[in-house]
Order: sequence, then structure tokens, then C-alpha cells
Amino acid sequence: SLISAERRSVQGVTAKHNRELANKARRLANHKRQLDEKDQELAEKSRQLAHKDSLISAERQSVQEKELLLSQNQARLREKDGVLADNKRRLDEKDQELAEKSRQLARKDSLILAERRSVQEKELLLSQN
Repeated sequence: SLISAERRSVQGVTAKHNRELANKARRLANHKRQLDEKDQELAEKSRQLAHKDSLISAERQSVQEKELLLSQNQARLREKDGVLADNKRRLDEKDQELAEKSRQLARKDSLILAERRSVQEKELLLSQN
């Protein structure tokens, strides 16, 4: 009877250990499942980050292309500003030439008028004689 009491005690301890082991196995399985889920989340986040990195890289390239176009346009504008300034200078020179020619024409017109008056006066004197 002592042996069977000992047996029952050992069986009780064994059953308790088995329950503890089963509980620990369940907890380990839960932890493993949680770790697997976290690994999947991390993998998804890594894919999202890689995608974002490629978008950022594409945006940077687009910005660089636009900066290059802007720089080229600014160079063309500076070039056209130079041409415009040169054209304005030439127009100013032509305006000065035209003003000088107008002054010369006005002087000649006044000379012609003076000559006509002189001729008319002479004709008048001749007709009186």
C-alpha cells in the first residue's frame, strides 16, 4: 500500500509536470506564432520601405531633370536678353540717324524756301523794271 501511495504520488507529480510542460509548449507555440507574425510584418514593412525608396529615387531624378531644364531655359533667356539689348542699342542708333536726317531735311527745306523767296523777289524786281 505504501508502494501504491508512492506510485500515486509519483503519478500526481508526473501529471503536474506534464501539465506544466503542455502549458509551456502552448506558450512557446504562441510565442513562435507571434514571432512569425512579427517577421511577416517586418518583411512587409521592408517591401514598403523599398518601394518608398524607389519612389523617392524617381522623384529625385525628376527634380534633377527639371533643374537641368530650368538651367537650360535660364541660359536661353540670358542669351535672348543679350540679343534684345543688342537690338535695342541698334534701334537707338537708327533713331539717332533718323533724327539727324530729319534735321538735315529741315535745313534743306528752309534753304529751298529761302531760295524760292529770293527767286520770287528777283522776279518781282525784274517785272517792275
